Amino acid sequence: AGARVGVESSAELRAGALAQFDRTFAVTYALDAIVLIVALLGIVATLSAQVLERRQEIGVLRCIGTLRRDVVAMIVGEAAWLGVLGSILGVAAGYIVAWILVFVVNKQAFGWTIDFGLAPYSDLRLALLVITASVVAGLLPAAQAARVPAGEAVRAE
Repeated sequence: AGARVGVESSAELRAGALAQFDRTFAVTYALDAIVLIVALLGIVATLSAQVLERRQEIGVLRCIGTLRRDVVAMIVGEAAWLGVLGSILGVAAGYIVAWILVFVVNKQAFGWTIDFGLAPYSDLRLALLVITASVVAGLLPAAQAARVPAGEAVRAE
């Protein structure tokens, strides 16, 4: 029995290579989800620690008339800013790493590069996801902050 040999066009070869890249990097999507979960847990832990540390400050704010919903808004706002900062730094770091992979690693390892381009709509969707997730992660610490009793916190001062 003779061996079969196939001939592919350049476009078919390129499509096959890109499909292989997609399969290879499919694991990174799972890693992205894990990173997002860990980051959200980090936001919850950080803001919860801040609420505990700022208990007296929050109590004083409550004594001078700050409403519980304003305390919640303050903590959720801080969570949102963490999301904004994380998005900016994450997208910037992502482009730097992508540039290095495309123009340094690929070139040295394979002798060729692939197209490098910006994806502003994808970046915006990702940033909105991260900011939304940060706000959701801030709800638990915000609820903790809203329950700080005004009188008790001031007495501790």
